[in-house]
Amino acid sequence: MAVPYTFTSGTLISASQVNANFAAVVEYNPPFIDALTSGYTVEDKLSQTVSVKDFGAVGDGIANDWVAIEKALNASNSVYFPAGTYSIEGIRTYNLPNNKFLYGDGNATLYFATSNDKFTIQNEVKATTFLTANLAIGQSYMDVVSAVGVAEGDLIHIDTLTAVTSIFSAYDKQCVRRVVSIVGNTIYFDQPLDFFFNVEELPPAPAPLYRTRIDFANPFGVQASGVNILCGNTGGNAGGNFFRLIRTSNSAWQNASLSGSVRGWITGWSDVFYTVSCDRTLFNNVQFIKSRYSPQITQGSRYTTVSNFTAFQVRHLDANTWAQDTLYINGVCSDTDGVIQSHPSIRNTFKNVHDSVTRDGLFGLDLRSVGDIVEDCSASRPDGVIGSNTNGIEPLPDYVDWALGYKKRITRFNSTTAIIQNRETIGDIEINDCDVPDIALFDGSTGIGSIRIGNGNNLSSPGYRLSREQSTRSFANNGLIPVYWEPGFGYNGTPTAVTGITNANPGVVTSTAHGLSNGDLVRLTAVLGMTEVNYVVFTARNVTANTFELYTTATVPTPVNTSAYTPYSSSGPSGYAGKQKNTRSFQPIWTKNVGRWPQRRYYLPNLWRETVATGSLTRTFTLQLYTETGNSPAQTQFWTRLTFIAKGNTGLSQTVYDVAANRYPTNQIYFQKTTALTTDINGWSVTLANPIYHFKDKQDEEGTSGLVGSDYYWTVDVTVNLLSNISILYELDCEVRELNRGVDNPA
Repeated sequence: MAVPYTFTSGTLISASQVNANFAAVVEYNPPFIDALTSGYTVEDKLSQTVSVKDFGAVGDGIANDWVAIEKALNASNSVYFPAGTYSIEGIRTYNLPNNKFLYGDGNATLYFATSNDKFTIQNEVKATTFLTANLAIGQSYMDVVSAVGVAEGDLIHIDTLTAVTSIFSAYDKQCVRRVVSIVGNTIYFDQPLDFFFNVEELPPAPAPLYRTRIDFANPFGVQASGVNILCGNTGGNAGGNFFRLIRTSNSAWQNASLSGSVRGWITGWSDVFYTVSCDRTLFNNVQFIKSRYSPQITQGSRYTTVSNFTAFQVRHLDANTWAQDTLYINGVCSDTDGVIQSHPSIRNTFKNVHDSVTRDGLFGLDLRSVGDIVEDCSASRPDGVIGSNTNGIEPLPDYVDWALGYKKRITRFNSTTAIIQNRETIGDIEINDCDVPDIALFDGSTGIGSIRIGNGNNLSSPGYRLSREQSTRSFANNGLIPVYWEPGFGYNGTPTAVTGITNANPGVVTSTAHGLSNGDLVRLTAVLGMTEVNYVVFTARNVTANTFELYTTATVPTPVNTSAYTPYSSSGPSGYAGKQKNTRSFQPIWTKNVGRWPQRRYYLPNLWRETVATGSLTRTFTLQLYTETGNSPAQTQFWTRLTFIAKGNTGLSQTVYDVAANRYPTNQIYFQKTTALTTDINGWSVTLANPIYHFKDKQDEEGTSGLVGSDYYWTVDVTVNLLSNISILYELDCEVRELNRGVDNPA
């Protein structure tokens, strides 16, 4: 029983008045309230915050302080680490009974000397169950075998052994969510799913079917400030020592350094710090030093923020194994392997992160994930070597459509050495206001989706070519990645005014101090009179200080004969000449498959091309599309999206149609213009009419046995409505995408 006791200033307490139980029996009277708090003892007050040295920690970097640290964690929710180096030896795990707070003055360090030393703080699994019904993308609840032992607020970890990509096959599909409510054996969670999960899934061979597993844990976390982590040289057993959080919620590590002993890409490296299946973790005002992946954000960890940080001799700050919604903001990095980087994960965001890369083979932009955003970032190499990295993943067939639902966006990324490359790009990528050596569309790469290159990009490296004539590139299975070119893209420097173009063979352009050299690509815009040259890329030949001749962009350029073109307007300066960025060219491939192909998006370039106006307000032709491949029977239903991109002398136009077809019983094809995705410019538009199933009569007469793959096609008349009869339709392209029936088919 606590005993009220009042000490008067100057009172001496004899040894007989104090014994081992003194703190437990003397009542503590807080000075901030009037009345005594019955039963609140000095021992209670002292236990609110304890020091690891209260339990015998030495802090000399030699003695094993694990026992003292464990006792301190058991004794109090708030543990103080005085200045010192606290060695932890062996493999140690601490199970959280509640939230914990660790703090120091910035001079306290947890030390893991060898590859056999590890420290994990975790929430134990409190319940495990399995699905009774498959989960769809976007679903916010699950039906399970049993919800016994599960409570609102619990952390959920949904896990399979299923590989999603072909390259990173060990990165199993999984995610983290939190329980919102429970109704019987139905559990509702706080964020729609980004993956589908089946009751049973098939891991890579030769593993048998695996039941999707759901683990639950308490939502406890660790808040730490001013406590550093240091991992010693691991020698040949790289990465063996580390600190790790598992299944924690609302954790933070702030005002500290997290360090290894050698560069993160040489023998002896450490990963230093992991978050495994954690929800909402903050790293703030942290120095990441000499580590491989630190923090390594893994196994579905969600909502991790790394802010106000520095990184030195770090390989990557790495989100992987389907971590979601990771934010890196306000970082300065040096002597790295490339910090603006990720492995398979979802929606990483880099804002105001600046990196200096020194390791050979890396260049500063390597996003092997989906849905990433890069804004106001930069990367460089002190040696000036120019190159590029992946910026994509290679999903297995079951996950191609899933990956297509994500878009990368790179805005205001500056680098003298890092090329933005589209290799293995899945889904769309937008590039705006970037200052980089190149936007490279490499031959032999794979990918699906589109590249949209907006205004404001400044490209500086010679030797490549990207122009309107080369605006698509091939990928696996004879498909194409569309590259949406926008007016204003590709100028290398400031365009100069055009003051004259001759009607000759070749045509000669006058543009004072144009700055071109023989062989440069040049693009003419806004020319009056001789509008045939607008938005066309030429090779400049026989260059003088103020003139150049127009040649084609072929491998062996030939003169462009402008003799029959409309005369150039002589009423003052008319038009601009801009040195065009070079990007590698490639050969478009026509493909007729619009059925059940593994990669469900195709690009059909050059449906129409012209260099002079026809004197008509419309251009009409018939587009032939195949509804099946091989010798499969005809589809009775299908949904397709057609996106038409018209490029001409007065701008661009994008018109989108959703197509719904029903073979039985009506034999009809329906078109619906998708207004939200359509950007008709200057009154231009595309209309569709007269859709016809061309296999219908033959199938009715002969049955499916008489049909071959080439019989399964349908046609539609396409009309482009132009602004005037002097408009030129330089090029009409069409993107064809099969939609998921029952998921994203048009209403």
